[in-house]
Amino acid sequence: MKILTTLLIALLLTACTGTSSNEPQAVTADSTPPMDEAILHDAQSYVDEMGITLDEALARLEIQSDDAIGTLQTQLQQSEPGTFAGLWLQHQPQFRVVVAFTGNGQETIAKYVSPDNPLSTLIEVRPAQYTYAQLQADQEEVVRYLETIGLPASVSIMVMENRVVLDVSDQAAFAAALAEAGLSLPDSVVVNAVYAPPDDPPPDITPVPGVFMPQLKQRDVVFMEALIVGKLVVEDGCLRVRSENDSHLVIWQADYFLTGNHNTLEILDETGAAVARIGDMIYLGGGEQNAVDDNDLRKPVPETCDGPYWRMGELLPDAYIPHIVADLPVATSSTDGWPRVAIPETGLTITYPDGWFVHDASKAMQITPNAQPTWSSFFDPDELHGGPTFDLLYNLNRQVGSTPAAEIENIIGYYGSELEPLRPPESPANHPEAIVGVYRFTNDEEQMALLVGAVPNPAADAPQSVIAMSSVVEIRDRPQFQPLFEAVLGSIQAGSLPSS
Repeated sequence: MKILTTLLIALLLTACTGTSSNEPQAVTADSTPPMDEAILHDAQSYVDEMGITLDEALARLEIQSDDAIGTLQTQLQQSEPGTFAGLWLQHQPQFRVVVAFTGNGQETIAKYVSPDNPLSTLIEVRPAQYTYAQLQADQEEVVRYLETIGLPASVSIMVMENRVVLDVSDQAAFAAALAEAGLSLPDSVVVNAVYAPPDDPPPDITPVPGVFMPQLKQRDVVFMEALIVGKLVVEDGCLRVRSENDSHLVIWQADYFLTGNHNTLEILDETGAAVARIGDMIYLGGGEQNAVDDNDLRKPVPETCDGPYWRMGELLPDAYIPHIVADLPVATSSTDGWPRVAIPETGLTITYPDGWFVHDASKAMQITPNAQPTWSSFFDPDELHGGPTFDLLYNLNRQVGSTPAAEIENIIGYYGSELEPLRPPESPANHPEAIVGVYRFTNDEEQMALLVGAVPNPAADAPQSVIAMSSVVEIRDRPQFQPLFEAVLGSIQAGSLPSS
C-alpha cells in the first residue's frame, strides 16, 4: 500500500478570491532599483497573469520574497495554536495576506502586526471552523486509519478551504473498509473520489494461460513519475518490460487487462482499447520497487516472477517525448539558418537552434527551448517550458583545463563517482574541433544523461584556452538533443556580429 501524505504549507502563492468591505491600499514601490533579467521576467509574467502594472508586480514580488510573512506565520502557529487556522496570499481580486482564526482574530493579529507595520494594510482576517493544529491532528489520525485498512489514498491539508482532503480511487470500497474496521473520519475531513472504477472489465477478454500479469486490486491515487522505456515481453511466463540494462516485472494498475487476440497478446485499458502488444516498445511511467505486497494484488506473484519490480503509473503513447515543447528544431548536424549571438566579453559568437532562446546568466549562457531561464522563480505554464538547457561556461576568471579533454575531466569531477560513462570524450564526426563525453547518473529514480563538451578557444590571446558547455537531459531524450548539443558547441567562432 502506498499512502502519500502532503502537508500543504499555509503560505500559498496561488490565486484565490475573497470578500471584504474594506478596499486595500495598492502595493507600491518607493523606488525601483535596477533589476536583473530574471526578476523583470517574473514581474512581466505576473503583470500578464494578473492585469496589474509592472511597478505593482515588482512590489508584490518583493513582499513575497521578504521574511516578514513567513515569520508572522511561524509566530502565530507556535504562539496561537488555540485559534490560528492558517495564512496564505491572495492575488485576486485584491492582493492580501489572509490570516484565519477560529475566534478573536482582530485582537490576536494586533499583537503581532502594529499599525506602522508595512503588512498592516495588506492583512485580512477571516473566520474559520478548525484550527491549523486541529487539521494537523486530524490528518495524522487519517494516516493511521489508512495504515489499518490498507487502501491507496492521499491526504492533504487545504488551508484556504479549512479542511483535510482525503483522495481515494474507489469511494465505495473505501467506505466499506472503513465501516468494517469500525472507524469514522474526523469532521474536518472531506473525501474526494479522484477515479470511478468500471463496474466490469472489458468484454471479450480471452484468458492467457501460462502468462502472469500482476494487477493491483485498486488503482493508485498518486502515481510515481519516473519513466521506463523498453520492450514489452514475456519471460519465463511473466509479463515484463525489458529496457537497456534490466528487465522489470510490471505491477499493472487495476484498469489494465491482458488478453489473447488470436496469436497476439495485447494489453487493454478499461474501455477495451488495445494500448500495447507484446514486442512493442513502450513508455511506462511509475517507479521501481524492491518488493511487492501480495495483499495489494488480485493474485500473488509466483516465485518464478522475481524483481526488480516496476509499479505502473501512466502508459504513455508511442510517440511520446516527455515534457518537451512542440515544434523543436529537428536534430541535425547543420547549423544553416540558425541565429548567431555574441558571447559576452569573449570576442566569440555562437549559433543556436531557430526558435530557441538565449538567456545570459552573467559568466554563463543558457541556450534552451524554454522561454524562461532556470533561475526564474515565477513559472508561467503558458510559455514554452520543459526542455533542456545547454549551459555555456565563459567566466573568464574560472579555472579551466588546459585542453578540452582536461576541461571535461574537470567538470565531471564535480559529480564524483556517481557518473557512469556512456561514451568517452571524443570528437563528433561533423564537429572535429569539439570533444564531447556522455555520462549516465540517477536523479530521483530517473535515468539522466550528462552531456559535457569543450572546444579550444578560437579567439587570439584569450585568457581562457578552452570554452566548455554542459547539459543534463533524460536518457530517453539523449538521441534528440545530443546532435543539437554538438552542433551548438561546434559553431563557436572568433569575431563579432555584423552590424545591423
